[in-house]
Amino acid sequence: MTDKQKKRLRQRLEADIKAGLVILALVLVGYIAGRLTVRAAEPAVGPLPVDKPLEAALVRGEPELMQLEHLGTFVATYYCCERYPHICGTGDGLTATGAVVEPGIVAVDPAVIPLGSVVVIDGTEYLAADTGGLIKGQRVDIAVPTHAEALALGVREVEVWAA
Repeated sequence: MTDKQKKRLRQRLEADIKAGLVILALVLVGYIAGRLTVRAAEPAVGPLPVDKPLEAALVRGEPELMQLEHLGTFVATYYCCERYPHICGTGDGLTATGAVVEPGIVAVDPAVIPLGSVVVIDGTEYLAADTGGLIKGQRVDIAVPTHAEALALGVREVEVWAA
């Protein structure tokens, strides 16, 4: 390899390293910004839509709903269904199970909630059809239509039930 080729290779490697550092910095800024919303008092938008008949049945303690198992208090975060690569995902629009990401899907830790399970959060049913790198233990990541909505909802504690 000639000196000129070595120089070109070194320049390419330096450029690749700089580009990688920029991407890493953007990811860290996004992560830190997301963590800062944890400390926010309340989400900027109202509560998620609630399935009123299910909520009423839970309050009445109807026998068929006694089959739901209370899994405990989980940390809930939100991700969007928008299809472009960004902090919410790869942008391919698919879950870990191959389903299309849409509202009504929740990412879970399969060691805690098996994929394919129906979970109830705040009276709304979700399908556990996705996973996430940061979704470990008692955490859920709920799919919402827009990135702005995911950011606005922030992070909160929820009670999770499974069928």
